[in-house]
Amino acid sequence: MSMVTKSRERSEFKEALRYLGHVLIARALFTFLILAVVGIEILLSIIKESQYASDFLFQTLIIGKYAILVIDLGLLIYLLASRTYARPLPWK
Repeated sequence: MSMVTKSRERSEFKEALRYLGHVLIARALFTFLILAVVGIEILLSIIKESQYASDFLFQTLIIGKYAILVIDLGLLIYLLASRTYARPLPWK
């Protein structure tokens, strides 16, 4: 094995690790945002039952929920695109 081959393998391995890191972070963020939407839904159900709830708080939570869902959709598209268009890993 020459030094060039070792260097190329090392750089491909670093690239694979970097790609894996991006995917893991995106999936973790996706999961966290889904849990945030579930939490907002719980808050909305509590606020609906409360007689002291303000319309502003209610509307803000609804807007926040849909904003998070749009961000989640973007992350899902990113994850699907990164899986589809990713460069083949060296060991495949």
